[in-house]
Parts: sequence; structure tokens; C-alpha cells
Amino acid sequence: MDKESEILITPTHSVEESHGAALWLKGNQSMYLIAGVFFSVIIAVVGNFLHWSSIDVLIAFPVPIIISIIYLLIFHIGKPPGYQEDALCLFIEGANEDFTSADKLHKYIQLKVSRNENEST
Repeated sequence: MDKESEILITPTHSVEESHGAALWLKGNQSMYLIAGVFFSVIIAVVGNFLHWSSIDVLIAFPVPIIISIIYLLIFHIGKPPGYQEDALCLFIEGANEDFTSADKLHKYIQLKVSRNENEST
């Protein structure tokens, strides 16, 4: 086999790096919006079954979609990975005076090093 006919194989990690995007939603963010639409349809069907007036259904129908969009804007769109968990921990536990960004960076580096050591073994 001559050198020109050999296939060059290079390792890539494109799945880990690329999360896909549709419009302004990346990765699984579209699932929150789809869930909002699904629950809106459920509300419309249940409202029709319970003989709600058309105005009541029109008022209740967009609520799950609006909630999912607000959730995406607050916790996901334009935010770094893990922002939701950090924001909720800060909200629940409050600000801790002993916990600085340097401590957080140090813990993050330790976690990355330990993960790399586990993967290499």
C-alpha cells in the first residue's frame, strides 16, 4: 500500500465540544420550551374538557410557555455551565463570607485533577 492511499485517522472529540443549536437555544435548552408548549396544550385540552370560557383558556394557555422562557433567560441563555446550581445554592444558603472566588477556583482545579487521574487509570 503506498502512502497516498492510506487513510489518515485523527482522534476528535466533536460530540463533547458541540452541543448543537437551534435558533438561540443550544443543546437541551429547547426541551424546556417544548415542555412549556406541551403543558400549554394540556391546559387547553383540560380547559375545554372542564368547559372553561375561551378567555380563561387564552389567559392560561401561554403561562407555561412564558415560565419556560423566563427560566431559560434567567438560568441558561448566555450563562456558563453550572450557573443554575450556583445561583440556587447562593439563594438557599446565602452568601458565605469564608467562601471566596479563589477558594472556588482551587476546589475546581482539585476536582479537574482528580478526574484526570481517574480517567488515566
